[in-house]
Amino acid sequence: MNSISYHTEQLRLWLEDHMREMHHFGDITKPLCMLYMDSRFNSLEYQGGVIAFNLQYASGHPVSFHEVGKIAAINKIQLRTGMIDSHMDSSN
Repeated sequence: MNSISYHTEQLRLWLEDHMREMHHFGDITKPLCMLYMDSRFNSLEYQGGVIAFNLQYASGHPVSFHEVGKIAAINKIQLRTGMIDSHMDSSN
């Protein structure tokens, strides 16, 4: 199981690095992906194999998760899409 966990963590780190390098054509100041992560969690014990992200237009506005899900499905890529309500009360 440790080798599977290690491999999963390495895949996540590789993908995060590549997602950070993706920019809109012709403008390296406009990233394609916005990654959400807590930099304190840099091990599989806390982070796991999950990457929370938004794709964004060159304007900086996010691409809707519905659109991302449709494009992924067309290309036979499995994603769990959705959104987190930042106004939710975590005590409920």
